[in-house]
Amino acid sequence: HDSIITGPRRPSLSPLPRPSLSLPPSLSTRPSLTSPQTAEKPFSSFVSDLRHRFATLDLIYAWHAMPGYWAGVSLDSTDTAALNPRPHLPTPTQFVKEMEPGVQWDPVMLGGLGAIPNDKASDFYQGIHRYLRESGLDGVKVDAQGAMGTFGEGNGGGPELVRHFTSAMEGSVSDNFGASHCINCMCHSTENMYNYKLTTMARVSDDFYPRDTPSHTYHIAAVAFNSVFMGEIVNADWDMFNSKHDAAGIHAAARAVGGCAVYTSDKPGEHDFDLLRRLVFPDGSVPVALRPGRPTADCLFKDPTGYADPLASTSAPPNVAKPPADPTALKIWNTNRFGYVVAAFNLRGSAWDRRRRSYQTFEEEVSPVTAKITIGDIPAWAPTPAPGSAGVAGVAAAAQFESHFRHTDEVVVDSAADPAAAASAAELTHTLEPQLRRARRTSEGFGADSVAERVVVAYSHVSGDVKLMRASDEISVELGTRDYEVVTMAELTALTNPDSSAGVDVDVGAGASASASASANAHGVAGLSWAPIGLGNMLNSGGTVLSYKAAVAPSGGKTPPAPGSRAQASVGLMGGAGEFVGWASEAPVSVTIEFERPDASGRARAVAYSYDAESGLFKVLVDAPDRQTITITW
Repeated sequence: HDSIITGPRRPSLSPLPRPSLSLPPSLSTRPSLTSPQTAEKPFSSFVSDLRHRFATLDLIYAWHAMPGYWAGVSLDSTDTAALNPRPHLPTPTQFVKEMEPGVQWDPVMLGGLGAIPNDKASDFYQGIHRYLRESGLDGVKVDAQGAMGTFGEGNGGGPELVRHFTSAMEGSVSDNFGASHCINCMCHSTENMYNYKLTTMARVSDDFYPRDTPSHTYHIAAVAFNSVFMGEIVNADWDMFNSKHDAAGIHAAARAVGGCAVYTSDKPGEHDFDLLRRLVFPDGSVPVALRPGRPTADCLFKDPTGYADPLASTSAPPNVAKPPADPTALKIWNTNRFGYVVAAFNLRGSAWDRRRRSYQTFEEEVSPVTAKITIGDIPAWAPTPAPGSAGVAGVAAAAQFESHFRHTDEVVVDSAADPAAAASAAELTHTLEPQLRRARRTSEGFGADSVAERVVVAYSHVSGDVKLMRASDEISVELGTRDYEVVTMAELTALTNPDSSAGVDVDVGAGASASASASANAHGVAGLSWAPIGLGNMLNSGGTVLSYKAAVAPSGGKTPPAPGSRAQASVGLMGGAGEFVGWASEAPVSVTIEFERPDASGRARAVAYSYDAESGLFKVLVDAPDRQTITITW
């Protein structure tokens, strides 16, 4: 160790017997996958057996640590000799030791590990990943990345070493699987995040611990708050969960609004399919929200766990004792293609205890909390300051931050040189045009389309309630222990045009919102208005809406309306059986569905629907798992 470790010597320690990685035979030290040592039962036979036994599997990943195994690579194996591994005692920084004292007596920190020199990093990862690819695997999860900085002593320093290994890892993943087939994990150091050039997904939390009861509420808080920063750098991964678990409900609701991948670590045969069907369609597609889920502005500086220091006492110094935080719910917001979603959670009662170095329950009887949900929870719908005020620039910046989209005139693609890229850009522009228009109005408008005129339909998933909301309205939800509510929000579109004698197409999201007036109907909006909510059986209902067009009809008093002058709206939905939910100020006269089946004529057919005049809610049963377009006529 003396020839490798610089600085003060540590006490002499015998290395602890921990497993380490012996590399697969695809490295140059072995001739092929069919070498004598592996010919009897190659790893590929295990992968083939998995695909045979679980025929619906699309992808199989391997999970390995950035140092190889969590204790590095073998120092004794002939398989790793060509990589020149050497013993190394990792050195955590002083700040890490202050934040997490237990790291100092981790077996790796005490006993050391086998480390690969910087100039062998590319050979190292190529050897692992080539073998996995040739064995039939599709990608990898690379864990323990945050620990790589501790290998820097004597190797150019932590930042330089991490930069080198991250580049080698990403290059190997890209060569063997494609850059999208990598989940970066335990990588919260900026040394890791600032070096990602190819891979995009990274976990933003500690592990999901199925048997650590106090950890689950804290997990939800951690992923939401960490996504505020990490979500601007990576595609946030909120980790797996068990669908058959006491905390499965809050985990599922969080994934529904997290804008993240949805995956479980269920034991085969032990699943809550009713819960999973509210997250995932039968074909495996997921109505993913468009951004990383983040706390609403009024939650950013509050602790939703209500953490109180369980060891505080009258004899403790004043800066140690921590009284219980005020009861508060955590609200997480996100964006869908044609609306927004806000979820509220009661996460009180347990948190990470920095003294005991573990998750602890500090409140056995958790008090209910009340979540107040408003349209101001959405940055693009937040109250607009008066023109010329100091807040205008801030609101404009928030709207630009919320949109995350380039303007259409900034998307320049040479269609002749790259037809595929041009088609992709055109599809992206078409899909995101409503959000582009909303962002422009919010950052440039400050006037005609003010928040005071906006009317929003809010559909509560758990209670099934629907409410029309304006700037001054709120939904008050009382949440018990581990309770949650998911509220889908969609802006009303006016479908009548009193000043026109002919029907016109609505520019959805561009000034067509319904507003209250002197001639308002029983629902408090003028004329015929409506909003699509989506498949109400899914937790992220609004995420199921893929396209939306509407045609305005004149309201010139024709009875019956002239041919072709009826108001109409068409909504394209993800494929999945369920119940489409929408809101309208008047009952439709007909509803049709057209399924996008490659082996069918695709002709629209009339379907039954229900309409509740008191609430304005109408529902249509979708009885086939294909993508479909629902057309509503008034």
